[in-house]
Amino acid sequence: MTVLLPILFAACWIPTAVFLIKFIPVVRFTAVAPPFLGCVIVATDNVITLSWIFILIWDTLSLFLMVIPAAKAYHFASGSQSEALFRTIYSEGITYYFYMFVLSTVNLLLSWNTSIPAPYQFLAVGMSRSLHAVFASRVLLHIRAQSNQMETYRPESFQLLEDVGSRKPVRLQRAAGMLSMTV
Repeated sequence: MTVLLPILFAACWIPTAVFLIKFIPVVRFTAVAPPFLGCVIVATDNVITLSWIFILIWDTLSLFLMVIPAAKAYHFASGSQSEALFRTIYSEGITYYFYMFVLSTVNLLLSWNTSIPAPYQFLAVGMSRSLHAVFASRVLLHIRAQSNQMETYRPESFQLLEDVGSRKPVRLQRAAGMLSMTV
C-alpha cells in the first residue's frame, strides 16, 4: 500500500490537471445582468468530464480505504476510550468521502447531459467546492472535540504534585496542556 497509494494518487491527479489545462482555453463566458456581479459559462467543451471521472475514481478509492479499516475497527472494538476517537474519525471520514462521491457523480451527470444549457451544466461545481470545505472543517472539528473530551477525562491527565495526606484543600490547575492538582 505504501508504494501503490502514491502511484494511484499520481494516476488520478496528473490527468486531472492535464484535462483542466485543456479545458480552460475552450471555456467562453458572458457577463450577467447589471444588478449582479460575475459571469456565466455560455460555451465549453466536455473535456472537463474526464477530469471529474478521475476525481470520482479518487473519491471512490478514498471511500473504500476508509470503509475497510472502519469495518475492522468496529468488528474488533475493545470498548477503550480511544475507540470513541476512532469511531469519530471513521464515521466522519466515510460521511465526507460519500458526499464527495455523490457530488462528483452529480457533476458528471450534469456535464454529460447535453440537453441542459451550458450555464446549468456547471451548477454543482461551485456547490461541491463549498461543501468540500464545509465537510473538511466538520471532520476536523468533530475529531478535535472528541480528542479534547478524551483528554479531559483521561486519568493520566491528572497529576498529583504533592502528598495530600494533611487534608489541605486541593486546587486543580492545567499546566502544559494537562490538568494537575496542587495543594
